[in-house]
Amino acid sequence: MRKMSKKAQVTIYIILGFIVLVGVAILLLSESESKESGIKTEIPGEVEYAGQQELRNFMDSCMKEAAFNGIELIRLQAGYIDIPPGTPTVTVRNGKKVIEKNGIKKVVEDEEGTNKAAYWLDSDNRLLIPTQEYVESQLSGYVKESMLECVDNFNTFRQQNYGIEAGELDISVEFSDEVLIRADYPLKFSKGDVEFEERDFMIRVPAGLGKALDIAADITVNEYIGNFFENDIKNLISLYSYAGANPIGHEGAQAGVGADKSRARMEFYDDIGNPEAELPPLTFTDANLNCGMATWELDEVESMLKDNLAVNFGYISAEGYNDKSIVSGNEIADGVYKSFRHDIVSTKYENTQIDFVFDRNNDFLLDIRPRQGQTLQPRRHSATGLKMIPVFCTLRYQFKYTLKFPAFARITDTKGSALDVLGKKMDESRGFVFTVPIGVFLCGNQNRRCTGQPAYASELEIDTSGLDINISLPAENMFCDRDMKLSQPMKIRTLDAYTYQPVSGVPVFYRCGIAENECLVGTSDEKGIIEAKMPLCYNGELFGLGSGYAESRALLSTSEGKDIRQFDYIMEPLKELEVEVKLIDLPRFMESYYMSSSLTRSKCSGKTVQLTEPMLGLVDVHNENIIISSNSGPSTVGLVYPEYDKAKIASGRYDFNYMVEGEAVIEPSDVAGETVSLKENGRPYTGSYLFGSYDSMEAEFSLNEVKAADRIIFYVPVETTSKTLKVMELSNIIRADGSLSRKAILDHDCDSSTPDKEVEINITKDEMQKVFAPELE
Repeated sequence: MRKMSKKAQVTIYIILGFIVLVGVAILLLSESESKESGIKTEIPGEVEYAGQQELRNFMDSCMKEAAFNGIELIRLQAGYIDIPPGTPTVTVRNGKKVIEKNGIKKVVEDEEGTNKAAYWLDSDNRLLIPTQEYVESQLSGYVKESMLECVDNFNTFRQQNYGIEAGELDISVEFSDEVLIRADYPLKFSKGDVEFEERDFMIRVPAGLGKALDIAADITVNEYIGNFFENDIKNLISLYSYAGANPIGHEGAQAGVGADKSRARMEFYDDIGNPEAELPPLTFTDANLNCGMATWELDEVESMLKDNLAVNFGYISAEGYNDKSIVSGNEIADGVYKSFRHDIVSTKYENTQIDFVFDRNNDFLLDIRPRQGQTLQPRRHSATGLKMIPVFCTLRYQFKYTLKFPAFARITDTKGSALDVLGKKMDESRGFVFTVPIGVFLCGNQNRRCTGQPAYASELEIDTSGLDINISLPAENMFCDRDMKLSQPMKIRTLDAYTYQPVSGVPVFYRCGIAENECLVGTSDEKGIIEAKMPLCYNGELFGLGSGYAESRALLSTSEGKDIRQFDYIMEPLKELEVEVKLIDLPRFMESYYMSSSLTRSKCSGKTVQLTEPMLGLVDVHNENIIISSNSGPSTVGLVYPEYDKAKIASGRYDFNYMVEGEAVIEPSDVAGETVSLKENGRPYTGSYLFGSYDSMEAEFSLNEVKAADRIIFYVPVETTSKTLKVMELSNIIRADGSLSRKAILDHDCDSSTPDKEVEINITKDEMQKVFAPELE
């Protein structure tokens, strides 16, 4: 054998070392790419023929592009690839942009990019939640369309003289801890004497889209039912609102319950930064000796409130998920933090984080009443004549907030990975994030609804086909589980009671007995139809919550079976009526009542009486404020007349309460030679006065009466219509039980020759009800 020189040996070692080094580098690069990518299209069988691997690589590229773009579109647009026309959306700035290329939507990076995300619950209280099946269907349709565009009839291979037979492409999608996409695409390739077939292609994307959809649905429905966002915001406003020039809880405060509450307020301040700016309070009464008051400008309040929400909105959390509790060492303050934690997700998912986000750059609507122009200030009541106090001022800070803005529920699958659409790979350094916008709505401090003024959702025609949901409510109850939905297939039609036309976008619920057994059946589509199976129940209640409709309940028993059962759920529109108020001058009415033998015949002539407005003591409103509210009824009524002169009414039974307030002058009275006055110096009192208050005036209206009516007339009792009163003439005619009682000097015997004498007039509540129940015209 011929020996190699040392130089030759060294050269071989260098070459071998280089080969090993390159091999290791390739292995590391491969592992790195594998780790970064995380997915590869799975194709059964081994590569046996020339061109087969090229086809597999080609299909892998097309399938990845379709899957990544489709999932990213769903992620960015809150469950949709194609958002149904008319669906309310919010613009989100996130450095991405949706474009259309060859008729196919694509996601591209754009530093200034924005996209539209669909509300699942908007500020007009419309619940539009896509089912998992609907989202899967959208994704499968998109992947099919995108893959067909990508393969382009395999023209790349045809140019290489391949003979190609392609069957029908069928896509199936399944959501679980990952997104599983299967393509059934019969392909037959031939070239020369080589022939091979491929058919099954599958890709797994490590993104927990299924659980994200379930969690988002839980959160959205619990906000719809429980209004936890609105309650927390009012809590924050209260914590950060003005509490006087020397508020309780600060130096010099008195001890007691009020001090305990303010200690929680101060501890909360201290933990997250005590802002100097304080918001107008929801309700607070202050008193001082100089009538000094706090005032605000509306635009300043908007900036303060945005700052507040930007700092504190993140403290809202879902029980068991990324709780934001802070242990401050103070039991009361800890309770404040705990109040922002809510049991709103029915299932505990591992490797999941839930955050709630406020973005001050999104749409933000704020109005606060009462105000004068842009200035907010309290109502001031002053009095003099109190001993040792020359002037005493009471300041009532009672502000009504109307607020609309989008909040975002952000669900992160920490085990999943973010998608790099352009690179067709996964980024395991970041989790998969799915975000849903939810409209927050306060109306005059009321959660998610307006009463007392005609502020209602604008009419939008929304394509809600496929928008539906099945979800457990409440979370810990088994009644609403999917496994419990054993009834025959139900086809529920939501119909307008006036026109019998379908009503779309109506969330319909089913209750069996106790409130815990209450499920959301679904949301009616554009044809007013919900198709679903329901839990089994005898004499359960079906009810819907449609915008602009009264809530009504229909008995429905469910049973097992295979045949489709149709049930028509009739919904009555809330009819907007003009409001008219007539005041009842009780002294005048009670005199007429006495002199007409309970409004039947004249006490003296015996003639039948005509019930005219003067006889009933009816007078028009002059500068009074009449507060009308309903204790119960098919619709909620709450208004201050004449500022608000419309009300929405549905048929049914109501209980109304009235209060009449206005300005009055109360003059001193002379009693036994002495002056009795509300003021020490004997001067008249001028200020606010309660002219009358009456509870539980009943009314019942039929469907046809409401449908035919244009206005509703309220008859509101007042104990006097005079704006100038005497101290000793102040009396209480209205009793706590709703009856009336008054003494008056009247003709008691129909004899003009005898003097009038004092008589006592008593009228029961039932008699008042018969004469003065509200009327429709």
